Amino acid sequence: MPTAALRDDTLSDTEPAKKVEYLGTSVLSGGLIMDRHGPLYAGDLEHGSVVAITRTPSHTLATKVFVRDPGKLSWADGFAISQGYLYIADSHLWEVAFKNNLPRSGPFTICRVKLPERASPEAVPGRARRSHPASIPGVPSV
Repeated sequence: MPTAALRDDTLSDTEPAKKVEYLGTSVLSGGLIMDRHGPLYAGDLEHGSVVAITRTPSHTLATKVFVRDPGKLSWADGFAISQGYLYIADSHLWEVAFKNNLPRSGPFTICRVKLPERASPEAVPGRARRSHPASIPGVPSV
């Protein structure tokens, strides 16, 4: 939906629904965050990864793996962006929220990944560059 429609107080209660655009399907995600350069980052709960979602010129979704590390990422569902980094909270929710008798492996972590300097639908990487935690002690990189 165009943001102009959200700001337009002259629209009736039913008119905004007519402006919603179906873009396609993507990953099963528990959290999203938008980068100022355009990509929408989402935790891919089924594959231990974070994907970058962009809109193609034909108004569909392009989804690419941004970072995948099943050894470190289990349930990436909380995100923040600060000073060129994407911070990822991994809650391991599947271990604690469901009655599955699986052991809780933890640790419940926050990781960070350096964001691309400039992102576009053509420039979103298939895998994030590794970063080295310098400003926040104890925050592991993915």
